[in-house]
Amino acid sequence: MLERSLRPFLRPDTLSRRAEYRSEPTVNDTVGRNATTQVEIDTKGPILLGLVGTEEALSALIRLPDGTIERVGAGDTLGERDTVVGIDSDGVVVTRGPFTNRLRLL
Repeated sequence: MLERSLRPFLRPDTLSRRAEYRSEPTVNDTVGRNATTQVEIDTKGPILLGLVGTEEALSALIRLPDGTIERVGAGDTLGERDTVVGIDSDGVVVTRGPFTNRLRLL
């Protein structure tokens, strides 16, 4: 059992006190710049954010117009009126009454 609290070590004089920044971009900076693109998105309808799972059992992440995100599979109801008919590597097929729409990844 300790009789007194441990005392922290002092900072070594050889350790720099200010952060050093690189002047040249790193690989991560380049990847980040190339992977981030500006896209005009219509938020009045559902937006396909991504596909999850294996080819045999795909599900989709979809953003609804109210901002909520749902994970859905084939046969699920999307929001209040849409039905997910199918999911493949190209996107999601959704029906609303007699109308069919394919959501694609941006």
